[in-house]
Amino acid sequence: MMRAIERIEVQGGEVVSVTLAGG
Repeated sequence: MMRAIERIEVQGGEVVSVTLAGG
């Protein structure tokens, strides 16, 4: 199974929110 990264928000070099397509 592969996880598709649809949207990634990086703040201060840290991942704040990550949305995975197909959950």
